[in-house]
Amino acid sequence: MVYRSAQRCLALGYLVAAIASIGARAQVAQVSLFYSLYYNQSGSEPDATPSGFFTTPLFAVSDEADLDAVRLTIPGSDGDIDLTKQSTSFYLTDSASSEEQMLASFPAGEYTFRGQGGILGSVVYTLIRPESALWPYEIPSFSPATYHAAQQIDPNSEFVFEFNAWDSDPQANYRYGALYIYDYDSEEPFFYSAWLGNGDTQHFVPAGTLPQGRHLVAQLYFASQINETVDSVYSVISFERATAMQIYTSGGTPVCVGDLNGDGFVDDSDFVDFVFAYNLLDCADPGMPMNCPADFNFDGIVDDADFVSFVFAYNQLVCP
Repeated sequence: MVYRSAQRCLALGYLVAAIASIGARAQVAQVSLFYSLYYNQSGSEPDATPSGFFTTPLFAVSDEADLDAVRLTIPGSDGDIDLTKQSTSFYLTDSASSEEQMLASFPAGEYTFRGQGGILGSVVYTLIRPESALWPYEIPSFSPATYHAAQQIDPNSEFVFEFNAWDSDPQANYRYGALYIYDYDSEEPFFYSAWLGNGDTQHFVPAGTLPQGRHLVAQLYFASQINETVDSVYSVISFERATAMQIYTSGGTPVCVGDLNGDGFVDDSDFVDFVFAYNLLDCADPGMPMNCPADFNFDGIVDDADFVSFVFAYNQLVCP
């Protein structure tokens, strides 16, 4: 799965910097540290264990000319890390192989950001990460109905994403959800993004928002944060869970059940593909084709019920 951890954090940094720039003076806008666990959802429920572990320190200013460079000191580290500059933000995205490694690489304690050059010259800001990791209690999960419907979205109609309710560690003084939709194969900007209220369990994407005939990713975020604003500088330590689900938009043509190779016919070649999936049975099997296309009734397995649907389509031969 293609994750957009850095792009999302940068987008948040640009937003805060844009707000700060309204004051028309050089200033630090945001000092942040994001911890993110990423899950995949390729069926009715997301995976129980995360597959991506990312940490993103972020330092944002109101204008590109405000600073030339930012270095970060991590608690217990012997040296500093140079953050990458992109527009008004300085950042680093570190990928780990486990949650334990991620938290060990960026432990609790004092993080020091040192800015140099530009209009502001030398500046120093610190963040204190608490001992506890304040993860949201629940893994973001799109509803089974949403997963099934998202395999063929009509972009000309409104589409509703349904998802689970969630809660967070009481030490967090702020929490929020977000929905992002982006292209699966390219680095194009987000096609859609929206903030979700604490009590939201559904979100409507307006008709005409998504492109036609595309392979996309919908990513659902739950975030628990400790944040504050002091002297117009927004500081945040964020612990996030995010679930990514592949979705598909139609080009105005109906789905043809049984046409597993997409050639407009349900014939012997599709039967070979169906038998392969039928023998695997479970859509969660690692050998199952992506999104389990032979599971026509979306119950998570390829069984006799799906075979009945296939036989009907096979006898019709030509897709409608």
